Amino acid sequence: MNLLPAPPRPPLQRTALFLDVDGTLVELAPTPESVVVPPDLVPLLQKLHTALDGALAIVSGRTIATLDRMLGATGLPAAGVHGGEFRIDPDGAVTEVTPHLPASLQDRAWAIIDELSRRWPGVRGEDKGPAFSFHYRLAPEAEPALRQAIATLDLGSDWEILSGHAIFEIRSRGQSKGAAVRRLMTLPVFAGRDPLFVGDDRTDIDGIRAAAALGGAGIAVNGLQAEDARWALRDPQAVRAWLRSLLD
Repeated sequence: MNLLPAPPRPPLQRTALFLDVDGTLVELAPTPESVVVPPDLVPLLQKLHTALDGALAIVSGRTIATLDRMLGATGLPAAGVHGGEFRIDPDGAVTEVTPHLPASLQDRAWAIIDELSRRWPGVRGEDKGPAFSFHYRLAPEAEPALRQAIATLDLGSDWEILSGHAIFEIRSRGQSKGAAVRRLMTLPVFAGRDPLFVGDDRTDIDGIRAAAALGGAGIAVNGLQAEDARWALRDPQAVRAWLRSLLD
């Protein structure tokens, strides 16, 4: 059990806020497409973005294109695919900073999905460009077989497996939410502020660690065990309530 205290209200003029989405801002759902975004979330984020003088970014494992479909035109800086892609200017293009999987590795990943989904239809694949995801939330009993199949992949020295909430992902080594935070903190709108990263999954630990190393802190959500987290919030509802309190 995570016994960290709830976070205080940080000084907004000195804070850079980095927010995960799934399991942090919104509740997890059986499939990525069935996540429900509370109607007041986007206006809340936009108001915080203004209150922080622009020093707020979404840092997610989803692609930025998917985040746009979820959240609409928020005007927020974003890092997608665990730092594999960025969009700093809300009117600008998405920039990919890590390569796509080689065709041979992607073909083998889809072959694993095809094989296992015959036995467990809930096993799904997702090509994210700079990453590939194996989803099994709808078939948790497939996890041992999926883990075993993924272990047979020849990843070479350039790729690695990342595990999260009912998901395995192939990503480029060095591609992480921590790298995303470090990159964003070099931008003028974030530079000189104390980074505060909020996340709920193992994939967020890198972001929390990077924020702490840069003189800031992390907030662990939903019992995430992160050694570098200073505070904790119970669930996405508590996160949203805390974010609203920052505007009081």
